[in-house]
Amino acid sequence: MDPDGGNRRSLGGPLPARVLGQGISGLEPVAWSNGALLAGLINEFGSPPYAVDPQTKTLRQIGRFGFRGVAEGLSHDGRHVLVETGGVELVRTQHVEVVPFAGGEGRVISRFAGEASWNL
Repeated sequence: MDPDGGNRRSLGGPLPARVLGQGISGLEPVAWSNGALLAGLINEFGSPPYAVDPQTKTLRQIGRFGFRGVAEGLSHDGRHVLVETGGVELVRTQHVEVVPFAGGEGRVISRFAGEASWNL
């Protein structure tokens, strides 16, 4: 929308069939920085990170987190995504990763941890 609150428009198009499935309820905006829009694909287990391109209204998955990843935030410069993830046994498998927004391998920064934040 414009700064005055007018001219509202969608930033993303419809979800592609490749990301749809049982228990998926849509995208939730997580953070915006330098034109980079980070969204979480809301499902019954988490909200894995997706990049939304407002110009082309396309989606791109960030990382390989499956349905249990949770997009927690975007770095100030828009280059890195903070993701919390885990398996069925969260106590053993929960960890926090920093993943490049542009794609590529992430780096685990904390194990046996959750509720990630750039502010800690």
